Amino acid sequence: MWVKLSAEELAQVKAERAASNRLLRKFAAILFGLLVVVVFSFKVGRESGEAKGRIARDEEVPKRLPFALVGGVIAALVVYWFDLSRVALHKFLVCPKCEARKDDDGLLECSCGGRFIQMEDLKWVENAKSK
Repeated sequence: MWVKLSAEELAQVKAERAASNRLLRKFAAILFGLLVVVVFSFKVGRESGEAKGRIARDEEVPKRLPFALVGGVIAALVVYWFDLSRVALHKFLVCPKCEARKDDDGLLECSCGGRFIQMEDLKWVENAKSK
């Protein structure tokens, strides 16, 4: 059965989630920044009209590298500051009384008379009465 987390457990879970979220944001920012640097460094631009759409020649890459690094750092900072967890997480609700589950649609009252709670604020406990 579902049981609401205590205040101490909830604080610990939120701290763990925050640490994990920071690590994920750093990883995503570094990867995206590196991708931007590679694309800006090697993608041929307008100055090489005859080779449009192809990879840059070796002598062009050093000229593009400063611009690519600045663009990569800016892109990485934007990705780091933009909290992906708010967008990516799909919230589920559970009624601890009847154990019904649903998506977060804004309605918190359950048909059994209970109240839906976010699943991340609950823990599963084996019911000793059913054994």
